[in-house]
Amino acid sequence: MRILVIDDDPAECELLQHSLREMGYEVETADSGILGVQMYANQPPDLVLLDMLMPDMDGREAARRMRALRESWVPIIFLSGCAASEDIEAAIEAGGDDYLVKPFEIKVLEAKIHAMKRIAAMRQQLVKQAAVYAREARVDSLTGIANRRLLDRKLAKEFSRCARSGLPLSVVMIDIDLFKRFNDLHGHQTGDQCLTLVAHTLFGQLRRPSDLVARYGGEEFCVVLPETPLEGAIAIAEQMRLAVSRLVLKTREGDARITISLGIATAVPTLDSRADAWVAHADAALYNAKTAGRNTVRHATGDLRTPPPPPAGQPAAAPQRTLNSS
Repeated sequence: MRILVIDDDPAECELLQHSLREMGYEVETADSGILGVQMYANQPPDLVLLDMLMPDMDGREAARRMRALRESWVPIIFLSGCAASEDIEAAIEAGGDDYLVKPFEIKVLEAKIHAMKRIAAMRQQLVKQAAVYAREARVDSLTGIANRRLLDRKLAKEFSRCARSGLPLSVVMIDIDLFKRFNDLHGHQTGDQCLTLVAHTLFGQLRRPSDLVARYGGEEFCVVLPETPLEGAIAIAEQMRLAVSRLVLKTREGDARITISLGIATAVPTLDSRADAWVAHADAALYNAKTAGRNTVRHATGDLRTPPPPPAGQPAAAPQRTLNSS
């Protein structure tokens, strides 16, 4: 643990430095508020011991400047000969976390440092947990790629952006062929391995940070390709199809081959068009790819602002196919 002592009293600095090093801490000292802030900016310590009264810059101003420099929290303990309640209140409002009135016993300072270490550890744990929750809100837990929630946000954002700029947006719906049969033959654990392998392979075909592949649900995936005309979307879809067709998954029953079918919807969005219409048209094109024999790419035709026609031989009110049916 690195401790920065900021105090203009040489004797006080020397005493603190000696005592803290005996406790096992790494100690640096600054004899002015200005120098202390500079040292803090260059390499933030784990804790600051800050004198309240210094001629060039008092402790409150130094604390305010240190707090303004970085978002990460570093505990600050004020050291002062002033015991008035208003001085303590001013120090805490300036960014201090604790206050010790001089003269004090080193044991008391040691106890306060231990308390700050516990708070810092708890805070770090909370930050890590928050990062986990944020990741869970964006990432599919099985495959590690984007989840449906992030996909919906991405679609809405790119729809609005492409509508304003007059540029095309392509959406690709992807389904693993005969996945229910694969699961029944090899088991759900191997099925999960298949989903993860396909997800990573699809992700590996994207070349731009603006592109996104997400797990749509079950064995279905969705790819968002902003500013991509139909020809470009077909080229990327074919790359994905070929990459997956070359995969070999080791199973108890032997080597298993995997194929995917893909449906594309491409157009320039308008402000009155809907993202779910793009997905519906891409899904209809995916259905056509399935009926054409699977392991192929098909694209939607017609006006994407209106619902796609029902699959051949089915009435308009037919229920949607289930995720594990093909």
